[in-house]
Amino acid sequence: LLQLGVVASPELWNNLGLSCFYGQHYDLCLTCMERALMFADDKTLADVWYNIGHIGIGVGDLAFAYQAFKVSVSYDNTHAESLNNIGVLELRKGNTELAKSLFQSSISADGSLYEPSYNASLISHNEGNVQECLDNLNASLDKFPEHTDSNELMRTLKERLMGYARYDRRTASESRLSTVVLGTAPNVTVPHNTFFEAKSANIRWKRDHLVQHGV
Repeated sequence: LLQLGVVASPELWNNLGLSCFYGQHYDLCLTCMERALMFADDKTLADVWYNIGHIGIGVGDLAFAYQAFKVSVSYDNTHAESLNNIGVLELRKGNTELAKSLFQSSISADGSLYEPSYNASLISHNEGNVQECLDNLNASLDKFPEHTDSNELMRTLKERLMGYARYDRRTASESRLSTVVLGTAPNVTVPHNTFFEAKSANIRWKRDHLVQHGV
């Protein structure tokens, strides 16, 4: 396409840059992205910066990636993938409430993405908020029923809930047999950090349809 004279296409330079990145030609990668930025308009700048952030993640420069995603959102404050990824990076910094807000913003911006719903369910799971975890997890599975991590977390959650139900029934039975007032069953919550650190970096790296013009 370049030989045919198609040089002013941000989509072409963007995808060429991603191809160089995946081919480990890092010296050419950012050069192509610079060309993509040069030819991009306001509609595509957010996507190009999003993919630059993806490159930053790939080379391990999280600070660079964070800034790239922030620039992406500055051009399009409804860019759902960038909002999700900023949320993941904020979560790595320990800013749980901010991450939760960003995941909700990502869900509001694009209801078809499963990643922010899944990531939000992990926060709720870590906090012991079972109902909120189930709501977000069901939303994730509605969008992507085959998502392995969501299904794994759902199985874990169901096992815990069944365990709590058995505990409650056993405690109720024992209280009827005993002459001692036992009081109410302890408030059992989901343990902290379960499935959290390993799964929190579920980042949607590449915007799927950037190859098409006008996306």
